[in-house]
Amino acid sequence: MNLYELHTNKELLIGYNEFGHSKKTIMKSANYYRNKNGKLHRLDGPAVIYNNDEDWDIWKEYYINGKLGRIGGGPAITKADYDTEINEYYENDKLHRLDGPAHTEHWNGGRHSSYWIDGIEYSVDEYAKKTGMNINELI
Repeated sequence: MNLYELHTNKELLIGYNEFGHSKKTIMKSANYYRNKNGKLHRLDGPAVIYNNDEDWDIWKEYYINGKLGRIGGGPAITKADYDTEINEYYENDKLHRLDGPAHTEHWNGGRHSSYWIDGIEYSVDEYAKKTGMNINELI
């Protein structure tokens, strides 16, 4: 059984300053799903969902017993609005992905990707060697 919370008018930062842009937006609502121990948790969808004024889901976070992660693959954090999309893959609360970038960000024709295993960031070359992937598939 999941406990459910609803909060309204929460300010969130969309984007990352290190990539040269950021913006704040006011969310109309924030929905939280927790397990009986009060930890963020949901197996059949995101445990945290923020909606903007147009009532579309702009930010989703998937948690398993209080730790960022997602059963069956897919990003544990997704953020999107009219010109920015961010996806982050987590396992046990650490950025982690073995079949591609753990962090991707797309905005107005720009793109940034980074490669992580167990919370450690690797260059594309290092990641290809560690995972046995062809570097041409990663670029």
